[in-house]
Amino acid sequence: MPSKSTENLWSKAVFFSEALKERVRKPLGELRHGDLRPDEEFTTAKPLVVVGDYTFGRFLSLGVKPDVVIVDMKVERRHVGVPNLQGYAVRRITNPAGTITPEAAAAVVETVRAGHGALLVEGEEDLLALPALSVLPDTGLLVYGQPGQGYVVVRGGEPAWRLVRDIVEQARA
Repeated sequence: MPSKSTENLWSKAVFFSEALKERVRKPLGELRHGDLRPDEEFTTAKPLVVVGDYTFGRFLSLGVKPDVVIVDMKVERRHVGVPNLQGYAVRRITNPAGTITPEAAAAVVETVRAGHGALLVEGEEDLLALPALSVLPDTGLLVYGQPGQGYVVVRGGEPAWRLVRDIVEQARA
């Protein structure tokens, strides 16, 4: 995953059509049904990146503290307040719905590369899984909730990078 390619990928805003939003609503990785369960895979991932307030809260309730957290203070569009981010370097960012801004993508990329931190998003955090995946090493995992079904686990590395690149190219076509 060349870093120059990653930087070019996020140099311009990415806008998602309704059709592309439908595509990314489908799991980007392995869908695991039911509630989050403790797993050695999560504790050994470097880094473990979690997107979403509910999923982050579930990890904490299991005694697993993710390395990187991306939250928007909402669960299924209901405001839930600021989660407990004690111990994290917190950065506030803005990302409008249906979009990935270059600034938001850069903040995600920097945080994932650093391997630790929390991003508190005003706007939509779901799509920010894509810039996280674009730099997630093959030792890393990204986990997010799939409403009404369970949660999705995506391993970093070349296949994740290709998936992200293909989605962004579709958005720009």
